[in-house]
Amino acid sequence: MKKAFAPCDVAVYLLLAALVFGAGFAGGKRGGFEYLVTIGGERVCSVSEAGVEIVSAWISRVRREENGDAVRLIVDAGEGGFNEIEWRDGKIRMSNANCSAHRDCTRMIPLSEKSSVPIVCAPHRLKIERSGKNLSPVAG
Repeated sequence: MKKAFAPCDVAVYLLLAALVFGAGFAGGKRGGFEYLVTIGGERVCSVSEAGVEIVSAWISRVRREENGDAVRLIVDAGEGGFNEIEWRDGKIRMSNANCSAHRDCTRMIPLSEKSSVPIVCAPHRLKIERSGKNLSPVAG
């Protein structure tokens, strides 16, 4: 009777499984992704587990509030418009806006490691999207 796996095959599979499993949990807490907030294509700020970085030209138009484990950014979108962005537990979402009667941007799925569809407020030309940078630590 022929064996399904040779001893060296099992060792290789175990080593590969350990590397894949370990890469996902290296360094404890994962860094996640960086998210960019833009208005009309102009960068306003970036948000990640490392913190919030507001572009100097926007400092007077972005107010930052912290409430426990949540960070809220109130962005002056111009002409009396505003958008409230909430960052909590590795997710970013549009929590409030005065863009239209329907406020569709506040009903969009929050961005996280599992969802990558940008959040868009068309009337204010504001977009929240992944920067493409995965800030998770690299194993090794």
